[in-house]
Amino acid sequence: MSELVEKLVVPLEQIKEGLCLNIDQERDAPMFIINEAMATEYGESPWQLVEGHTYEYELTLADEDHHPYRLNCEYDQIVITSKRNRQRGRINPNIFVGTLELKIENSVTMERWPINLEVRSIKADYRTDYRFMLESITNHCTDLLLQLNAPVKQYYEPDFDTSAQTISQRFAFIQSLLLSDSFDESISRVLISPTTRWGDEDEERDVRNIRRFSNREIRQIATVSNRIQLPPGHHLSRQYGMMDAPMRVQSVRKAETVDTVENRFIKHVLEVYLKFCTDCRDAFERAGYKRREIEAGALMDALARYLNHQMFREVSRPATLRLNSPVLQRKSGYREILRTWLMFDLAAKLVWRGGEDVYEAGKRDVATLYEYWLFFELLDLVQSMFEVEPVSIDQLIVATRDGLGLQLRQGRHTPVLGFFKRGNRNLRVQFSYNRSFKGEQTYPGPGSWTKTLRPDYTLSIWPAELTIREAEFRELIVHIHFDAKYKIDRLAQIISEKDLSPDPDELEDESGIRDSNFDKEGNHTDFDKPESIVVDHENIRKETADEEVERKAAVEEKIEEAKGNYKNADLLKMHAYRDAIRRTGGAYVLYPGNDSDHPTFRGFHEIIPGLGAFAIRPKVADTGLEQLESFLEEVLKHFLNRTTQREKLAESSFQIHKEEPGKAFRDRVPEFIADKKLIPDQTTVVVGYFRNQAHLDWIMKNRLYNLRYGSDVRGGVRLTPEIVGASYLLLYGPGETATDKIFELSDDGPVIMSRKELLELGYPGSPDVNRSYLVYSIRRDSTSEFQGRLWKLANLSGFKTGRQQGMPIFIKLTELMGN
Repeated sequence: MSELVEKLVVPLEQIKEGLCLNIDQERDAPMFIINEAMATEYGESPWQLVEGHTYEYELTLADEDHHPYRLNCEYDQIVITSKRNRQRGRINPNIFVGTLELKIENSVTMERWPINLEVRSIKADYRTDYRFMLESITNHCTDLLLQLNAPVKQYYEPDFDTSAQTISQRFAFIQSLLLSDSFDESISRVLISPTTRWGDEDEERDVRNIRRFSNREIRQIATVSNRIQLPPGHHLSRQYGMMDAPMRVQSVRKAETVDTVENRFIKHVLEVYLKFCTDCRDAFERAGYKRREIEAGALMDALARYLNHQMFREVSRPATLRLNSPVLQRKSGYREILRTWLMFDLAAKLVWRGGEDVYEAGKRDVATLYEYWLFFELLDLVQSMFEVEPVSIDQLIVATRDGLGLQLRQGRHTPVLGFFKRGNRNLRVQFSYNRSFKGEQTYPGPGSWTKTLRPDYTLSIWPAELTIREAEFRELIVHIHFDAKYKIDRLAQIISEKDLSPDPDELEDESGIRDSNFDKEGNHTDFDKPESIVVDHENIRKETADEEVERKAAVEEKIEEAKGNYKNADLLKMHAYRDAIRRTGGAYVLYPGNDSDHPTFRGFHEIIPGLGAFAIRPKVADTGLEQLESFLEEVLKHFLNRTTQREKLAESSFQIHKEEPGKAFRDRVPEFIADKKLIPDQTTVVVGYFRNQAHLDWIMKNRLYNLRYGSDVRGGVRLTPEIVGASYLLLYGPGETATDKIFELSDDGPVIMSRKELLELGYPGSPDVNRSYLVYSIRRDSTSEFQGRLWKLANLSGFKTGRQQGMPIFIKLTELMGN
């Protein structure tokens, strides 16, 4: 049982009689004592603290105020000794979870003795989650190795002369298999309903009770001693001349037995597991891994209890292992144990460098394990939705010099490529773990334009016709980021209660514009994320000097975050991914809560860009992945729609940013034109000629201006987006070298008129026969808006004088304002 206490008193009689470590609460920090049975089951110390809290301690010695004993810890800042009293101080576990090994040191003799405390996770069910996730990762790894296209085909024997750290990693994988509920249930099914067979069993029977004699029994009648006289007239005497016969003979009867090849296999499996755990325990004892030694011993006890069952006492050792037995492959219980046997052989070879972050030196970092577990769950989801390239999966586990290496580690980019072929579009996808988006990247390069950011997971989607670099350059790729947050229980911890059910009135500012991404105080939704640790697998290549520096900086930043001292706080929020990483379509938190709602906030009208959160729970069922899958399905539907606002925005962004900005424009011009924002370098001005006063009067009366249509005639124009979209008309007449006559054109664009239609409107002069005219409609006089400016015509590009005077030209408003 677990008891909540206000003070822990850890006796240290093995060091010095009367010596005690007293630990007191600081700010109501919880502390627990668990009984010996529970401590043995979980391989934990009975004295337990909780992560994220601070405790006061004092080393006391009976009847002595001053003594030479001190408390130390190999982890920095875990134990902080008082400068005034070296026997007192603080214990600050921070994010450490697991067995915390402290050292009691004699400052005179310099002798040191270990003392273990347990640091619990703030989540009550972390033990169950830890075992489940480690088992799940083991299952995924062995599934990869069992694939037909697995890159590794050779076999290895577990080497117990390797480092204790490697053995510890392998033991953790095996422990996750053998301590799982499924393994225990499988053994129980075998013991409750074992497979049996009918066999011959010898027994001694009264000869008078045998009705049919076999050859063996007939031979015994003639040869066995302990005989009796046959009565006169007995048929044996009459027929065979026998005077006596044995009283009892050895006979054979059919009996049901559990000594089958399948049960022999089960017994062999348990014995192999027991031998493995025994070897691990001995290795841990030599290395001083006390916690692992206790865990190995507890697992040995569990296996021994299985083997001591009555059924296995009747089962002999196997001569051969018939793994193709239908019972082993089909019967419940046997089928699951056969699978664990196949997994055991592979898991006993697996080396996972990333496991150091999870359980190194007694540490039990369930939050980091949740991040690794989510990778495999998301990988399964990606494989189910896309055609994943086998070669990218094979790269997850490769042969290394000390076994099979799982290439999954914080800070190491692990990409998986795939395709999406459905409907009207072919897409390429890349699912990445810990992809680094380098900072201070100039446009149009990929990455972050501020600091380097590393989301836990990134799903990138782009058209299959382009490479990933081409898609980045053309703004046609979209990145969707996910971050794992194990220590979040409820959605309200990352999104305020008001954000979950917002009051429309409270979300309106003074202008009446609502913004669902901000709370009442104007603060953006807080999604914090530390940068991941940058490190590479030592068996693949060595770290460069720059990578080493970056890795150390990332480690330091993660430690600071655990203490609550955030660096680059604004960049560590989820919306920073969306804003800083180019071509980001969304950023979402993944946490193991029980919330039924999965709110997503849309930046505009469509599903991306957006922010949100999904509850993904480490369980066999009801994981919450269905909601995430539905969300990704909606994202894919969005990509299949070729008329989305996001797609239009991406093309506009590419066209706008593909060139360096032009000359600065600071002249005073109207802010809007026809209720549309006026962009000077995108605003076309028609510089038009009027022949005489009659022509000008007709233009002003009808509010029309005509140009010859067609490229086959002098002064003719043909339809182009620039000409059709012209916004202003600048008029000048014969002999003028400057003009102030500027008019705003209708945004409906020009129309085509014939000679007849112009004459019906009273057009002066004689329009050409069989010629069409492009006619603009004048909305209003804009002279006042430009404050009486007078434009010099001679400096305008394309302006002609002499016989070519009157040829229409089309310029941008920026050029006009410069003259």
